[in-house]
Amino acid sequence: MPDDITDCGRVHAFPRRRSTSSPVSGGEHGPARAAADGRIRSDARLAPAACDALGEGRSAEPYANIGRVGDGQPAGSPRFPHRHAVIGGDRTVAIRPTLRPHRPAATAAGHPLAPRTGETMPLIPDRARPTARTACRRAAALVLFCAAAIAHSAAQAAPPDPASARDALAYYDQWLGYQQGYQRIPGIQAAIRIDGELAFSASYGQADVERRRPLRNDDLFRIASHSKTFAAIAVLQLVEAGKLRLDDTAGHWLPWLAQARSPLASATVADLLSHSAGVIRDGRDSDFWQLGKPFPDREQLREELLTAEASVIPGNEHFKYSNIGYGLIGLIVEAATGEDFNAYASREIVGRLGLAHTGPEYDPARADEYATGYSSLLYADHRVPIEHVDTRALSAATGFYANAEDLTAYFSAYRFGDARLIGDASKRRMFRPVWSGKPGDESASIYGLGVFVHHVGARTLVGHSGGYPGHITISMADPEDAIAVSVLTNALGSPVSDLAKTAYRLIDLAERTRQDADTPAVPAGIDLDRFTGRFARLWGVIDIAALGGRLYMLNPYELDPAKSAVPLTVIDATTLRVDGGTGGNHYKEPVVYAFDAQGKVESVRISGTYLPIDDWAVPERVRKAY
Repeated sequence: MPDDITDCGRVHAFPRRRSTSSPVSGGEHGPARAAADGRIRSDARLAPAACDALGEGRSAEPYANIGRVGDGQPAGSPRFPHRHAVIGGDRTVAIRPTLRPHRPAATAAGHPLAPRTGETMPLIPDRARPTARTACRRAAALVLFCAAAIAHSAAQAAPPDPASARDALAYYDQWLGYQQGYQRIPGIQAAIRIDGELAFSASYGQADVERRRPLRNDDLFRIASHSKTFAAIAVLQLVEAGKLRLDDTAGHWLPWLAQARSPLASATVADLLSHSAGVIRDGRDSDFWQLGKPFPDREQLREELLTAEASVIPGNEHFKYSNIGYGLIGLIVEAATGEDFNAYASREIVGRLGLAHTGPEYDPARADEYATGYSSLLYADHRVPIEHVDTRALSAATGFYANAEDLTAYFSAYRFGDARLIGDASKRRMFRPVWSGKPGDESASIYGLGVFVHHVGARTLVGHSGGYPGHITISMADPEDAIAVSVLTNALGSPVSDLAKTAYRLIDLAERTRQDADTPAVPAGIDLDRFTGRFARLWGVIDIAALGGRLYMLNPYELDPAKSAVPLTVIDATTLRVDGGTGGNHYKEPVVYAFDAQGKVESVRISGTYLPIDDWAVPERVRKAY
């Protein structure tokens, strides 16, 4: 845990259904222990302000305990028990108190990625000469991006209402835990910062399946191509310092490229950062990605760059992702600074932000802190562990390690107005798309300088994913609204993009609902939480969750549960009504609850009967009951 978090002697309950065959220990903080009141004690700690607030019987505001995972429920009756989990484990949640005031977003009159008055933009390359077709493609991409950014700026001018965020992250916690088991991912670590403060941090499943070690919030992951964002930040820092230009050619800094008459000698720094230089992706033999050989060292990287195959297509012809190209960026940074890339990044990026759990390359001294990586289920019915290796000369492309809390702290520095790493002019240049896909396609590759650009609803997000042998990861941030999300997994094939984007989708759904004047009022004296939970029947599982002051029915197995969320209206203390959906569901039909004497849900009837998932069990054979 970060040093600014202190243990106030009070910890929250984090109910988690565990398999009796998979005992859970509490890692370095000791085993999880049951208190006299039946609550689970975990290793979560509260900042002093939050401790003081809880001691007075109130919540720390506005974003303290935002995930609602420590609401004091008895361990035996969580609203959303993780009964489905394939691999036993635990989750721990860290909480932070108040947030700083938000800087207003740019208005439509000044598109957020355009230079502001008095700003000097880093030099845009003038030596690259794209074709007319490429120029049109880029112009179209920029127009679409600007339109989305302007719409975003108008629609998302401030961080979400704390109550909306609390609702959204409470359900996100339960949904993410379900996905860990449903997707058969050994472990998921996730963190979210709002306005720079840690609002959510949780870990699910196992860091090491064979040793049955539960995943912790401070465990380390190989974040692979996140490294490209660090390389881009390093370049832009040097541009701001006047030591490098974006239109400098690779041959200018590495004369041996020009001496060998390599086509890559004329590639600009901006070309390399935006994957526009046409460089071979991973080299002629990339079996280092499956541990068949070591990653290339500097001499081997140089040899690769001098081969005829290193330049695959002419520069600026097509988006062509390249790890070798970012290896070349690392060499250019070294030439411009006179020092090792890893040393520069550690001091000027990691050190500036005080990231204690982030580094540019695998650190054997911290071997026990890394989550074990696992293979895919695409070619087998089980996963096997994969060893960690050094990425050597490709550290600028794929070498970094971190955890989710550190990554959200790092991406929070991408917020406009935060000058700890680079200025706003450099950020606008970094975030401006060079390559784009089809309009409206959220899965399209939209790339700036070292970052992917994502559109989720009205939001424009920047970030990067990472694929390392055994680890699939992603982080992204909204530089206007200052919401940063990181999701790290220790298995190949994990759907991390949706696992991260759903945090934004749920926050936006809760916020829209709270702001909607047509959201029906809840009858006096009725608490929405009495209806919430996870319920199952033979045909499947549903969740009932409170988001933005309204109940919704959601499908926890979907990667975008907000998209198909069905609004429900409270009729009375035992009855809801389905008030949305496609019409193919139980539109306008009642949802009838049965409660026991203590107010616990016994059943939910939506035409057919659902049971709380803790009470549902699959029989050996389904036989007729009549």
